[in-house]
Amino acid sequence: MKIKVFFIIVIMSCFNFTTLYASSDYSTNVTYTIPASYTVLLDIGKHGKVIINNEVYDYRHKSVEVKRMTEQKYIIQPDSGWQIKDVVYTKNGNVKSMQCHDNVYTAAPIQDNGYQLHVRFKEKYERINSVVFTGDSISLLIWGFLLILFVFIFQKIKKHNKQ
Repeated sequence: MKIKVFFIIVIMSCFNFTTLYASSDYSTNVTYTIPASYTVLLDIGKHGKVIINNEVYDYRHKSVEVKRMTEQKYIIQPDSGWQIKDVVYTKNGNVKSMQCHDNVYTAAPIQDNGYQLHVRFKEKYERINSVVFTGDSISLLIWGFLLILFVFIFQKIKKHNKQ
């Protein structure tokens, strides 16, 4: 009987200790503020610009704040004589897909930082290797023309003498 009472006292003591400990002021409150926007890093090449939320960004801009959980549109505008070479949207180095329609790239809503937009431009018309005549090549053309002319005249004179 004494052992039963002893165990009941021990159990009750543990229960009271736990109750006292749990109800004391040893609790911790954790608060977390969810930001309204996130930073997207920009890597825009020369010869064009990107319009984001009605603001113009070019190669001098390094980042933009975009709204959290909102689909983001990036309007790419190459300078005159230039066109878009490529647009890459990454998250911590991993390529993310974007939809494109008429130079407007649409990215899925973001929930954190770590995104980067890379835009590159290239000349609209590829340069064609053209023939450039130097002084030496012009001299060669003139001598070739004179040689052909000489042969032609010589043939005419020879033909004329035979008659």
